[in-house]
Amino acid sequence: MGQVDNPALQPTEQFESDVSKLMPKLDELVKELSSQFCRALEEDRSKKNLLSVKNLFEHQGGIVSLEDAAKTADMKPAEFLQYFAQETNFSNQTGLDFEQAAGILNFYNHFRQTVVNRVFQYYARLGRFMSYVQKNISEKISLDEAANIGAMERTYFSIFFHDKVGQTFRDFLRNYRVAKSMDLMATKDYNFSELTGAVGYGDLRLFERAFKRDVGITPSKFKHLVIVPFMQRNPSYDSSSNPRRYSGSVNASIPPKSA
Repeated sequence: MGQVDNPALQPTEQFESDVSKLMPKLDELVKELSSQFCRALEEDRSKKNLLSVKNLFEHQGGIVSLEDAAKTADMKPAEFLQYFAQETNFSNQTGLDFEQAAGILNFYNHFRQTVVNRVFQYYARLGRFMSYVQKNISEKISLDEAANIGAMERTYFSIFFHDKVGQTFRDFLRNYRVAKSMDLMATKDYNFSELTGAVGYGDLRLFERAFKRDVGITPSKFKHLVIVPFMQRNPSYDSSSNPRRYSGSVNASIPPKSA
């Protein structure tokens, strides 16, 4: 049965809670996109409705839904999408509409807020789990395995994790795999078969479904519209090396076990 967290159950190894260090290229990419997004919203300061959306985006920590933006601008969502496209140069510059850009930014900033959540430092069993995930993201990680790492019974761990972290174990793990795939794409020119294995998915279709669910667009569209321009702007982009940072057994050449 589950029990109160025991201070003696210290994480066997440290984990990284700073996403800018954990996934540096993704962090850099999102900062660039966020800057473009904000500039588009404030480029014509006479448009108070767009300025209000920018203020909302910043106030909510880089998170804004199309519905909230439209409400703030006193428009319907479809009307706001069209207005944003017509009144800013953002879509012409990036190929992304408001909803697509917001989807990328919202996903990353939600993920960043989850990882930095102090519950992973406060509860040793959660810290152990986070440390394990960061080193084994290319592997299958079951709920039974996670519960064992946390020294809890399976059902209790699932309840405990959701209560303390604010999302289910499966949702968190999916978010982490998707975020890691975005960082790897921004670091090295992976093909999708390599990338799928490197973040613990044994099936490309499952990976694509998870990515679109979390980010709002497919991985191929993300690569075409976001990664390729980013890589062209950043000469440090690596087309040959195998990036490894808090990724455990990730090996781009030989995809690891399926999830």
